Amino acid sequence: VLTPELCGWALGVLRRQRYNEQFLRYIPDDIPVAHKTGGLDHLNHDSGLFLLEDFPYFLGVFLWDTPAVEGDKRLVGRISKEIYDLVREG
Repeated sequence: VLTPELCGWALGVLRRQRYNEQFLRYIPDDIPVAHKTGGLDHLNHDSGLFLLEDFPYFLGVFLWDTPAVEGDKRLVGRISKEIYDLVREG
């Protein structure tokens, strides 16, 4: 739908996400991720593109009706780390 120029612009915006307490919480490596977080009372998510050189991948984690938003952020981080480790192991 977007031109290549607009796709590049959109990815740039998503790569400058300043809130990294979910997907990147437990990943020690400095990797480029274009993602968007969000949340409301009892709703939390992070979704985006991990721009790994050898294997870029999409990930979306959405949680709802949970009792603790801070716990949700840790859970999203743990899920992200598990997927990242699986991808890196090949």
